[in-house]
Amino acid sequence: MTFTIFGFGAVLIMLSLVGGNFKIFGAEVSGTAGKIGRITALVIGLFMVLLSFGLMQFDHSQHTTSTKTKPTNKAILNVAWTDGTPELQQLVLTLPEEQKLLLGYNALLTGIDYYAAKVRLNNLGNVPVNVYPQNILIHFGNESATVKTIDHWLFLQNTTLQPGNYVEGLVVYQARMDIGAAIRLGQGRLSYNDNTVQVTYN
Repeated sequence: MTFTIFGFGAVLIMLSLVGGNFKIFGAEVSGTAGKIGRITALVIGLFMVLLSFGLMQFDHSQHTTSTKTKPTNKAILNVAWTDGTPELQQLVLTLPEEQKLLLGYNALLTGIDYYAAKVRLNNLGNVPVNVYPQNILIHFGNESATVKTIDHWLFLQNTTLQPGNYVEGLVVYQARMDIGAAIRLGQGRLSYNDNTVQVTYN
């Protein structure tokens, strides 16, 4: 339709310029037009050519708008962590004496003690992300330890992170004393396991 309008407008402009007896776009225009007819043809021809350009611009803008790529929803969670055992030890000091003695006796008897990691989870994506502490694992060599959380404000809890927000808190894990010491010295690693989220690490 746009090219038809342009072609017809071009024929009218040519008619206004030469008066008649010419060929354009493979079509032959015979006969001649008077002065008034030529002026009328020029005005209508210019209008139709400008109209065709306007329609082409509109079609282009519509095509560009329709082909724009919609933003992709991405769930990206950045995970960072440090040793949180000193903070855990401070909490243990507030326990009743009997509980502290029981924890110490159990560690000596089994060679397994409690340690903590301080985890920071940052939502770098553009959709909310559900965060679960139980998705965290502490690794040392071929061994892995699950973590636990406590209903305390210092500890990491289940939550929903909005884009651009972060949450941090402690999680507790058990390990042999030699492994726990090695992890605290930076020889372990932490993973967050959720196949619905792209996880990055600091």
